[in-house]
Amino acid sequence: MMPPCLAMKHDSWTDGAAERAVSSATVPLLGYIDQAPATASRDGIESMPTVLMLDGDGRVLRSEGYLPPSGVLRFVAGN
Repeated sequence: MMPPCLAMKHDSWTDGAAERAVSSATVPLLGYIDQAPATASRDGIESMPTVLMLDGDGRVLRSEGYLPPSGVLRFVAGN
C-alpha cells in the first residue's frame, strides 16, 4: 500500500477531471515540508499530504489532508 502522499500523486493529481479543475481554477504548487519547514509551520501543515487553498496574499482559506479525485473536485469547488 502506498503512503497517502504518493497515492495522491499517482491517483488524484493525474485524474483528468481533477487535473482540469485544479489547473483552470488555481495556480497549483507542490511543496515538500521537509525541504521548507518554516513554510509548513507558517501554514499549519502538520501531516502529509496537506492540500491548501490560499488567497492572493498567501493566507490559508481551506486545508485538507488526503483527497481522492472526487475530493479534489469538491475542494476546488469550495464544497
